[in-house]
Amino acid sequence: MNKKYTLLASIFALLIIIVIGTWSTIYIGNKIDNDERSGLLLRAGTISKIIDQDKIKDLSGTSKDIDNKSYQYLKTILENVHNLNTDSRFVYLMGLRDNKQFFYVDSEDPSSKDYSPPGQPYADATPTDIYNHINAIAYTNGPYSDEWGKWISAYAPVIDKDTGQVLALVGIDVDANSLLSKISTAREVTFVISFLIFLAILLLIIIIQRSMSYRENLEKVNQDLSIDKDYLIEVEHIARLGQLTWSATTNGVLINQIVMDLIWSKHSKISLETLLEYVNADDITRIKKEISNMKSDASFVTFKYRINSPDQKEHSMVSLCKLKRDSKGAILRAVCTAQDISDNL
Repeated sequence: MNKKYTLLASIFALLIIIVIGTWSTIYIGNKIDNDERSGLLLRAGTISKIIDQDKIKDLSGTSKDIDNKSYQYLKTILENVHNLNTDSRFVYLMGLRDNKQFFYVDSEDPSSKDYSPPGQPYADATPTDIYNHINAIAYTNGPYSDEWGKWISAYAPVIDKDTGQVLALVGIDVDANSLLSKISTAREVTFVISFLIFLAILLLIIIIQRSMSYRENLEKVNQDLSIDKDYLIEVEHIARLGQLTWSATTNGVLINQIVMDLIWSKHSKISLETLLEYVNADDITRIKKEISNMKSDASFVTFKYRINSPDQKEHSMVSLCKLKRDSKGAILRAVCTAQDISDNL
């Protein structure tokens, strides 16, 4: 059941990451778009505040304005504003005549092919543009295309402080492709980050799932080993097969229940000296001699000896020992069997 719940929780977590990643990708793009538009609209509004209303009133909105000092003054202002707003392409003032927009003045050099002379109609104006112009509504527009290119624009009205009428509309255009590219890049970065997080979570889930499988397998192996251990212990008792493990470091000996019963010991760990006290005195000298005469590369040795139990009964024993040596040949540990063969003699 736990594995099932873990899998469901993992799927839920991945779905959450997908939802959050998708939402973040959309949100980041929309936020950049809104921030850019708000900033552009703020700049248009700021420009509208610095425009001299009397200079606009002095314009006719025709080609005659070219020699008008007010026109030349306003053109200089717009050129300076354009230079300060390096991301802008056009800055201009638009008028409205017979519900049709036209250019009063723009920031372009008269020699430029994109220059709009005074009085030039703006043929791409939409009904929304006309409505906002008439009703003095500041707004942004785009992306849209006209004869000059593809733009995102912001507009702010210049309102006559005496009459409340709209004298002109300030417009500022920026390249739409540049902003769209910025939005696209931000969304791509957000998507990549979200995807990497998704992969990291997925990898973690796979690791957890595999760990759980390994744990289940390990528990099964442990159960099997426990059964095998119990079986081996039972076999050892039937065969009266004892075990001795001697450590050269501690000079201690670990003994199993068979040996414990043989010498009537209550402890599974005793010293070598204690164990030797049970060995028949006639065998100790011989065994020590056999040990000292072992070859340095010997891995297995066999000992035959007798043990005197506390009940004064003598037991004939055979031990097969596997020796663990260090690089210099010194014995580090000996793992031995201890089989009572008294009944076989």
